Amino acid sequence: MGQVEGKVAIVTGGALGIGAACAATLAREGAKVVITDIDDAGAQAVVGKIVAARGEAICLHQDVSIEEDWPRVIEATERRFGQAVSRRRIDQRFAAARNKRPGGPTDRNMPRRRPPDR
Repeated sequence: MGQVEGKVAIVTGGALGIGAACAATLAREGAKVVITDIDDAGAQAVVGKIVAARGEAICLHQDVSIEEDWPRVIEATERRFGQAVSRRRIDQRFAAARNKRPGGPTDRNMPRRRPPDR
């Protein structure tokens, strides 16, 4: 425990893979973790593991391709972890989710890469 003790972290795509591992690491280091994902069962399973290890976490359904979802995520985070975010701050945000919708918010910001010449 220690590196992020008392901080609040939002991990998008936290139901599996890198997102789940980052959520678990943040919780183990003392952060209060909000896991968002479209896979509710997977996110709840990660929360269960964090809570079983005496960490603090919640999960919220979120599709990162829907920009209008963010205020709901922030408000739920503030309601749950009130004092930690009462000054309108979130200490960490880790984006493991990917928007696969062509032209979506994530897609627009990604640089186009050419495949390597072989």
